[in-house]
Amino acid sequence: MFPNRLPWRVTRRVEPVEPHFMTKLKQETKTADQAAEFDAFAGDYQDLHARNISISGEEPAYFAEYKVRVVDRLVGDEKIGSVVDFGSGVGASVPFFQQYLPDAKLTCLDVSEASLAQSRAVHGPGISFLHYDGDHIPLEDNAVDLVFAACVFHHIDADAHAGALANIKRILKPGGHFFLFEHNPLNPLTVRAVNTCEFDEDAVLIRAPRMYSRIREAGFSRLRRDYCVFFPAALSALRPMEQYLSWLPLGAQYFIWGRA
Repeated sequence: MFPNRLPWRVTRRVEPVEPHFMTKLKQETKTADQAAEFDAFAGDYQDLHARNISISGEEPAYFAEYKVRVVDRLVGDEKIGSVVDFGSGVGASVPFFQQYLPDAKLTCLDVSEASLAQSRAVHGPGISFLHYDGDHIPLEDNAVDLVFAACVFHHIDADAHAGALANIKRILKPGGHFFLFEHNPLNPLTVRAVNTCEFDEDAVLIRAPRMYSRIREAGFSRLRRDYCVFFPAALSALRPMEQYLSWLPLGAQYFIWGRA
């Protein structure tokens, strides 16, 4: 979670083809503003999120588990000893990492200290909680097996993506996994959810091909891009078909999987 209106707009907040130049100072200021915003929302985040996605017929936990289940399926039998949840927020993914990757040491990283405090209070010992200043991840080089970023980068200015991706690649071990999930701006229900979400007022949705290119330019290899989350709860009987639709750019979200 960074900093899982009108009720509808035709226009979409999608980043421009040529993003304007952003100085480091401006990015630091925005990070501080986002941290303050998410600090303010931390206590009500889960309720706000649930209300915002109610059209899907699912609770936030469904989408949190969905993502971690994808990670578990794709890494297969490979031993994952350490995971960084980049932009962990109030810890929505924590119970599912504990369920699907129980042997991994989990580190929750976020710009919002209030969100980290809430996550620590709920999930207790056995997890590391680190504050992220938006510039430097406070971990050693080549230290982590897997980094997970769920719907985080739409809160980060386009000019800061390269730096964030370089930071993530730096802390990953050679061959380590990076999983990025993002909202798909080509899905109208996703756009509606973002446009009506209190903590997404700064969000700039990123098309999958552009995010894919940035991850590749950051030096990640063996990239895979899939679209996902096609069917709401009312059509859950059709969800087994999603594995055959990953090429179709209409899913509510997409993920990109790469190796350092």
